[in-house]
Amino acid sequence: MPHTEYPYVTHPALYIRDTSDSHRVLEAVRLGILPVIKRRLTPDQRAELRAGNVFVWEESEHDSGFVRWTDGRRWSQSKMRGDCLYYEEKIEITDAERRARATRRALKASDSFFPIPVAPRRQDRPSKVGGLTKQTYSLMINVPGVAKAKKWHLVAYFSPRDVTHLPTVDDYDYLRNIPIPKSVFPGNPDSGTVNSLWPLEMPASPGPTPSLSPVMLAPELESAYSISRSTPLDAFPIALPPITSARLPTKSSKLPALSSLGSAMPRALGRRKGSPVTSMAGRYTYCPDDRRMLQRLRVRI
Repeated sequence: MPHTEYPYVTHPALYIRDTSDSHRVLEAVRLGILPVIKRRLTPDQRAELRAGNVFVWEESEHDSGFVRWTDGRRWSQSKMRGDCLYYEEKIEITDAERRARATRRALKASDSFFPIPVAPRRQDRPSKVGGLTKQTYSLMINVPGVAKAKKWHLVAYFSPRDVTHLPTVDDYDYLRNIPIPKSVFPGNPDSGTVNSLWPLEMPASPGPTPSLSPVMLAPELESAYSISRSTPLDAFPIALPPITSARLPTKSSKLPALSSLGSAMPRALGRRKGSPVTSMAGRYTYCPDDRRMLQRLRVRI
């Protein structure tokens, strides 16, 4: 028979091994075999927490319900393992942390220019010796007689030293023999589907993509941007016009005579009006002004 001497706990002594164990406990709660927790734990009940305690609580935003599980203990950041989240119990706040917290509050309230010390991080706090480990699992479930699905959370506590001798669902007939309907728990390993808030099987990551060298394109891009060697050049409108044979010199072509090219001397860049520059047998006729300028420079003409 189920344990009824602990009305504030769903099960007082049980170790949840996997998702199948969680589903058996949740089904027992759904059928009314085990109680569902709908109120927060009192300070006395929190102090009685021990390894093997299992709670199934219903998330509700009504005044009589609650949306967050609180047990008055310090926990590490969550670590996901399969379908469940695990938290390691940390030590309570130390005297040094209390003093630092008081200093931060005082500096924030004052107009002091002193820098406010950084608060210690939760993950930096040491683990509690002999502390508990918290295991959580959540599921949307259809309750008989209720049209809207409920969000149920399973919270189980255990310690590494107690795992070997804590009872499991196999040790309780009402849990071991309870059938698990796939319509209610499609996340069962037998069904191949997952309906929990934290899936049992995470989606497989895509395979590694082939690495491309700096001069290599992906196949779909290569077909769009590469030019096949068999593609005719006239298919591209900006291709250069073909070179005709008329533009190329033939082997029988002869160079023109040098005499036909005229004098190699450069022409005068400018000339005065009425004083043309003429060439006779390679000699130039200078105007009177040019002659006088050249004579001043002692240039023999």
